[in-house]
Amino acid sequence: MMRQFYYGEMEIKGVLYPHCYPPIISRELFKACEDVRLGYNKKPFRYRGKDFIFRGLLTCGTTGKMVTADTKKRIYKNGESAEWTYLRCWKPDDAEKIMWVREDSVLEQVADIFNHLGIKNPEMLQNVVDYIKETNRAKKAFHNQEVGQLKKQHTEIQDKLDRLVDLRLEEEITKEEFETKKNRLKDRQYELDQLILTYDKADDQFTKTLCALLTIASDSDKIWLGSTISEKRELLNFVFANLQLKGATLCYELRKPFDKMLNQADCIKWRRGWDSNPRYVAVHTLSKRAP
Repeated sequence: MMRQFYYGEMEIKGVLYPHCYPPIISRELFKACEDVRLGYNKKPFRYRGKDFIFRGLLTCGTTGKMVTADTKKRIYKNGESAEWTYLRCWKPDDAEKIMWVREDSVLEQVADIFNHLGIKNPEMLQNVVDYIKETNRAKKAFHNQEVGQLKKQHTEIQDKLDRLVDLRLEEEITKEEFETKKNRLKDRQYELDQLILTYDKADDQFTKTLCALLTIASDSDKIWLGSTISEKRELLNFVFANLQLKGATLCYELRKPFDKMLNQADCIKWRRGWDSNPRYVAVHTLSKRAP
C-alpha cells in the first residue's frame, strides 16, 4: 500500500506525485507515526510512582550524580498518617557515604530565592514592563522580516515549478529531467514551509517567555507557592540554569535575566544584561524544555 497517500502524495513506479484528494493526515504526523512504527520493539523508559518536584533537575554537588527521591509514610495509632519525601545525595566530605535530605528543607530554600526575585517597587516594575514592550516590538520586526524573506523564496520556487511544467509540455526537457527538478524544488518548498512554521512557533514561545518573565518579576513568591508539582518543575527549569545539592545546601545558577534580578535594588543595572538579539532569544527558547 502506498503509505504516502495519507498525507497528499501517491507513488507511481518509484516517483511521488501530489494527488487530488484531501490529505487524511499531515506529513509531520505521518513521519511521527513512522518513527513509532519502526521503533515499536524499543522499550520506552517510564518513571514509576510519584512525580517528584526535583526529578531530573537536581544533581549531587559532591559526585555529580542525579539526586533521587523517596517517600516515607507513617501511620499513627489514631489512624492518621503522614509522609515525608527525602532526597538522596552524597556527603560533601565523603563521596562514598549516602545522606538523606528532607525535600521540605530544599523547597524552603527555593521559596526564599523566589521571594527575592520579585520586584516590589511599582516604579521599578514599570521599567520592566516598558523594557518588555520594547523587546517585543523588536522581536515582531525581526519575525516579519525573516518570515517575509522565506515566503518570497517560496513564491520564487512556485514560479520555477510553473515554468518547469511549461518546459515539459513543450517537450524541451525529458520526463526524467522534469521529475528530478520538480522533486528537488518541492523538497525545498517543503523545507521553507517547515522553517516558517518554526519561526511562528518560536514567536509564540517568545511571547510566552516575556509574559512569564513579567509574571515572575511581579509576583514570583506567590506563583511558586500556589503552583502544582508540574508547574513547579516548569518554573525551576525556566528560572534555574543549574541546581545542585551539596549536603543539605542548595547550590544554583540562575538563567538570564534572573541572575541580575536577584537582590537588585535598581532594575536598570540588570536591564542592560538582557540579550538584545531577539533572534537568539527566539531560537534559544525552542531548545529549552522541561524534562
